[in-house]
Amino acid sequence: MTVPPASALHPGLGRFEAFDIARERLTALGVHAACTRLPWSVHAPLTRARLAEPPSAVFFLAESPRRAASFAALEATLAGAARLGAEYVVTHLNWTEDVADRGRAEALAHDAAARIAGLARRHGVPVHVEVGGYTGGFQRVQEGVAAYV
Repeated sequence: MTVPPASALHPGLGRFEAFDIARERLTALGVHAACTRLPWSVHAPLTRARLAEPPSAVFFLAESPRRAASFAALEATLAGAARLGAEYVVTHLNWTEDVADRGRAEALAHDAAARIAGLARRHGVPVHVEVGGYTGGFQRVQEGVAAYV
């Protein structure tokens, strides 16, 4: 199944966020960002290499090839965000059925947070990590804080 790019520009309070932009529209996004002079961010992915993948599929806590693919997609998003002048990138760190053991999920979260921070530093673009919201994992404040300390 092919999922067409959303090519979404979400307006905010004096800013906008780009999400899942079709590759052929990246130049137009750069022109838009330069002309509006509004601060803006990218919600990962900026683009998708494979349209068969759903755009919001991030599996930083998976113990499968999807984990490596998620980091590769984030790195590509950060590179594009840096090139186009985005203020920051947003991604998710959700614990779903990827890992059955809570302790293992927490260890993967700590590792993912460190790797995400390293990618952000390498590309010079901060990453805002949204935790939870879609799942029952990492819902307590102390869990979210502990993952990033």
